[in-house]
Amino acid sequence: MAAAFIDYRTISWVLGAFMAALSALMLTPLLFAGGQDAAVIGAFLKGAGITLAAAVLLLITGLRRPERELRPREAMLLVVLVWVMTCLFGALPLWFTPEYSSFTNALFESTSGFTTTGASVIGDVEALSRPVHLWRSLSHWLGGMGIVLLGIAILPLLGHGGNALYRAEFSGSSSERLRPRILETARSLWRIYLFLTTLQFLLLMLAGMSAFEALCHAFSTLGTGGFSTRNASIGGFESQAIEYIVILFMLLGG
Repeated sequence: MAAAFIDYRTISWVLGAFMAALSALMLTPLLFAGGQDAAVIGAFLKGAGITLAAAVLLLITGLRRPERELRPREAMLLVVLVWVMTCLFGALPLWFTPEYSSFTNALFESTSGFTTTGASVIGDVEALSRPVHLWRSLSHWLGGMGIVLLGIAILPLLGHGGNALYRAEFSGSSSERLRPRILETARSLWRIYLFLTTLQFLLLMLAGMSAFEALCHAFSTLGTGGFSTRNASIGGFESQAIEYIVILFMLLGG
């Protein structure tokens, strides 16, 4: 009976769009790859390719964009699938690198990142390559605001399903809108998030961090996750100014 009220083709189409966006995001850490990161570059390209293939398959299965508002149960199912698929496919670039010994470890790291838990299976994080560092921190940043909210903000195809998705992702008092339209609310929240991230990034650079480490820590802090590029985390910088900046933006992120 319940299955009759769920349009799986619509869910497949929207989920495919999310996976396509995730595939594109997997390529961003490669902007910081160096000549010695050939294996890591191949790992991220392979992970992005597999994710894109899954996205195309889902889009073909769905065949069409949603033409109506998603029902509450469809939205709840879609939110669950988006989070599960994001953690699973987000683990692929890590798994294919020589820095993660098994898919279990990569999945643990990916899930910890996107759910902003902050636990890690890596004992010596300073040995990780720059693309892996950025992907770990970026997963915090994306998960901190919400993968689904990002989709509502940047994917016009969710215009018909945004209301139900927003309520399914943010229940209770946090589901109140800032603007009359869900799309405008999502974009307003992301503008605030981007502004705070940029501000922290600049302040950390002024406090003495390199641009790369400032970016990674801004992503981790605003997402309230905790991944760092140093084994001693913020303590590894021995700077009170950096500590105060991180504390402030931890509170703002929360």
